[in-house]
Amino acid sequence: MSQSICVPFFAGGSVKNDGGLRSQFGAEVLDQKRDALNRAAAKGTVETFALCRPSSSTVPLAHAGVYMYLDEMGVLKDLPVNKRATEIARGCGLDVESPFHGDTFIARVQVEPAPTRNASFRLSELHSGSEFYRSAPAENAAYDAAMHEYKKAVAEKEVGGGTVERRKASAMARGWWHTQTAEEVEVSVVLPEGRAGDGASPPRARDMRVDIRPHSLTVAIHGSTEPPLVELKLFAAVRPDQSTWVVGTGHGKPCVVATLEKVLPQTWPQLQANQGGDAVG
Repeated sequence: MSQSICVPFFAGGSVKNDGGLRSQFGAEVLDQKRDALNRAAAKGTVETFALCRPSSSTVPLAHAGVYMYLDEMGVLKDLPVNKRATEIARGCGLDVESPFHGDTFIARVQVEPAPTRNASFRLSELHSGSEFYRSAPAENAAYDAAMHEYKKAVAEKEVGGGTVERRKASAMARGWWHTQTAEEVEVSVVLPEGRAGDGASPPRARDMRVDIRPHSLTVAIHGSTEPPLVELKLFAAVRPDQSTWVVGTGHGKPCVVATLEKVLPQTWPQLQANQGGDAVG
């Protein structure tokens, strides 16, 4: 698909601007991951930004989304700001919180009828008078309205199901929780008090085995005879080569925090695939 085609164009470079990561994760975690980040920069990683998500009313092609592909590590590589990319996103009616860095590519992906596939996108469609450019703001407004109603329904369901404290207690008892954006899902897995062979300290990154596959996530402790901490069957596909994990903290507890990049940008109604007809997570 379009994302894999773009990878070679973003290959090369190294981490030059790490201030944000240092503030978020701390110097120790950053130093542990620096070599891996530099390898990822050299290999090339791609971030997907939805300019217009697929729906039955998208034009000129129904059920087709238009996406911008950019260097996921553009900020870390300290690439120059791409003002034109920001103008295009805003022209589609999107509120861009942070500027884009480095070169970007734009492509159309049709999701119905199956299979998902690339479709033609012409440079002329970025002109203000094109059918796509005129319709994109309305399409994005409709998507935002639908998401607002969805989140409202979820919030009402959660309120009916218990207090915030009870939901937090339930997640802690289960041992994991998740958050998501349209592009990524972040899963936090609570670690046991002692690492393998040591009953005092929580596990470190080198103690962990984290297996990210297109449709599953497994977190376990190296050498442990106990079952994995979690084995999750995901609601939809993710990109293992574009996903990462670190040992951090959540709700005051040591955790493995896995950030999984979705193949198709969309909000999942739940984390896990249905099991026996019931929604899970």
